[in-house]
Amino acid sequence: MAVAAMVDLAAYSDPANITIKSIADRHKVSFAYLEQVFCVLRRHGLVKSARGPGGGYTLARPATEVTVADVFAIMEPPLSPANACADGPPERMGDTLWQAFDDCVHHYLQSVTLESLACRMRPVPSPVVAKAYSLKKGIAEKRPVQPALPKVTSFVFALGADPVA
Repeated sequence: MAVAAMVDLAAYSDPANITIKSIADRHKVSFAYLEQVFCVLRRHGLVKSARGPGGGYTLARPATEVTVADVFAIMEPPLSPANACADGPPERMGDTLWQAFDDCVHHYLQSVTLESLACRMRPVPSPVVAKAYSLKKGIAEKRPVQPALPKVTSFVFALGADPVA
């Protein structure tokens, strides 16, 4: 939930602060739980808080500089199943495998920034416009509108569709 809350801040907090209540409503989680999450995030310097009207939370650093690995390092215990096997014989093949897995996961989480995830949350304006007008000599004139692409569940079903000009 901490990652989701941080991505929410990255997507919606510019330029205003975001309240915990708005995040809780969007993600349908407990307000009290999010308060605990934000207390930890603030203590570790990932978010800043502001009180009063217009108050709330914002990221302490730019979203391009905060990775999912940063949030996991604070909120989650290490992802090391190899540690669970530490009481067995040393240097078992499974330990080597799990360590390599941990390294891959950590490397991937370091490559994912909050900004890259926030871009997926932000609304994208539709390229298809129902009515497009231009002003020509004070008279509104209709411009041709691009037809919408057929709605299909898979590209395979689109193979037989008429090509769109």
